[in-house]
Amino acid sequence: MILKTKEQKLEYGLRQEKKLRRKFKTYFNCLHLKKIKDQYHSFDFVGILKDNKTTVYIELKSRTNTSTKYDTTMISYSKIVKGYQLLEKGILVYLTFQFTDGCYFYRLENKDSDKQKKIDIYNKVKYLYLKISDLTKINF
Repeated sequence: MILKTKEQKLEYGLRQEKKLRRKFKTYFNCLHLKKIKDQYHSFDFVGILKDNKTTVYIELKSRTNTSTKYDTTMISYSKIVKGYQLLEKGILVYLTFQFTDGCYFYRLENKDSDKQKKIDIYNKVKYLYLKISDLTKINF
């Protein structure tokens, strides 16, 4: 699948968010999980776990390739920095990746995690590259 315009990419991502919100709510054991309306917010969803204490933020990246096409997947480093700030407050952060062959997640860890060391610049934007082998497949 090739999405050529920014509008096509945005619409594809929004469709995936609608499709997956309820599945994420169940999978991540959330009492509540809502879509964050601000399209410029660092994350797509915010919720409360069923323990009624723990807040969770979830970012969804919708990919148009299979999970096996590349060894890594990238995510904007600005989202990671915001995630670190949330972790310091005791908030859980999940980075989720919807590939054409399945959905995967990565639970953001502290800044010193060896899994979060590969950082590079692409088109003047800083990205974190996560190994696909470090992601966990979600079986809905």
